[in-house]
Amino acid sequence: MKKTLLIISILIIFVTISHGEIWNLEKCINFALKKNKNLINLKRELEISGRNVTNAYGKFLPSIKLEGSKVLAESKVETQMQSYELAPIPETSLLGISGVTTETYEQDMISNYQYSLSASQPIFMGGSLFYNLKNKKIEKNISFYELKDEKMNLIFDISSTYYNLIYTKSMLDNVNESIEIVKEQVEMVKARYESGEASNLDLLQTKVELNKLYPQKIKLKSAYKNGKRNLMNILGLKSKESFQIDPNFKMLSLKNKENYSKLFKFAQNNYPGLKILELKSKALDNTEIMTKGSYLPKILLTGSFGQQKEEWNDNWSDNYNLMLTFSWNIFDGLNRETNLANVYTNQDILNDSYYDLYEQIKTGIRVQFENIKEATERVQVQEDNLKLAKKNLDMSNESYKEGLIPVLDLMKARLSYNDAKAALIQAKYDRNLSILEFRKSLGILGNKEE
Repeated sequence: MKKTLLIISILIIFVTISHGEIWNLEKCINFALKKNKNLINLKRELEISGRNVTNAYGKFLPSIKLEGSKVLAESKVETQMQSYELAPIPETSLLGISGVTTETYEQDMISNYQYSLSASQPIFMGGSLFYNLKNKKIEKNISFYELKDEKMNLIFDISSTYYNLIYTKSMLDNVNESIEIVKEQVEMVKARYESGEASNLDLLQTKVELNKLYPQKIKLKSAYKNGKRNLMNILGLKSKESFQIDPNFKMLSLKNKENYSKLFKFAQNNYPGLKILELKSKALDNTEIMTKGSYLPKILLTGSFGQQKEEWNDNWSDNYNLMLTFSWNIFDGLNRETNLANVYTNQDILNDSYYDLYEQIKTGIRVQFENIKEATERVQVQEDNLKLAKKNLDMSNESYKEGLIPVLDLMKARLSYNDAKAALIQAKYDRNLSILEFRKSLGILGNKEE
């Protein structure tokens, strides 16, 4: 018993190493969302924009500065003072200058010890502080939608590539099944040929039909390998890493109703590209207000308090001031006028870009919804066709064995079955891809509630 369990364990390990772990679509997406460098950097930019908002709030607070100094060496200023000696003038009652004495004094202009505490508080800055804060918040929201847009693009690329791999794998399985069916048919024709019931031409026709399937198999195997490499590149996996896809073609659900006005409104509120253009337009409005505010005067309240003394043992002497500063930039060349003109031009560009993108999204939603409806109907029809084609193939095999139908009818039955199965695979692929595109146009691809 232990030996049997050991052999089974070794076989499981061998199969896992040889073929790789199965990664379903959800695992691929989760892996990429954690490892993708573009997403990581956009998250960092979102963090930076959040800190910029905090910094913009700080602009409303006073700036406070503390300074202190100790003079180590300084030059001194020499000052000469003259004093006059007075003496009575003979035979008068007046005094006259009898002599002049000159004395030299050294004086330092900086106190040896001093410190000061100063503060500056903006009172009115033409609205620049308030609207700068609003723009920083807008920049943070733009970073959020840029991150969301990159996530959607990544999820779409992974999902479409994954479904393409399932499609290719399903078509390859279909060809392999056809090869096995035709091989059985070749054996049936060969048996009838040897018994004299079928001609050599019938046998050659079935062999040709078999050989025609091998180039399809080779082409699909190559496409599957290249698709897998493409998926690994999107995921950021190294070429030496091995994994397998889940070949089950899971059909995506569609919860939205065919109400285009609601769908357009929903996309307008959720599609990242539209939200980014909308936010940039609001930022331009704020920039316009700030530019116009630069025509207004600015008011700043400043104050400082300090103490100083010449020697350490001396008493400190105080000095302080409190000032309300008023400044008005009356003429600044043409800088403000140019900035305003640029704001208006950029606003026109954004409005046109928004309109064009919105129209593209509306058209895309209509086309994608119609594609989903058409592909859904095709899936239902092809499922019925496949059942009929399989039944027809089974009946044709039995009829040929009994000599009731020619070999051409047998090959037609096999082709009908093969075509019906390929058409069903194509319909499922088209439906899932259309739903992916539809969700992306609505701006909800990757949302948990989708």
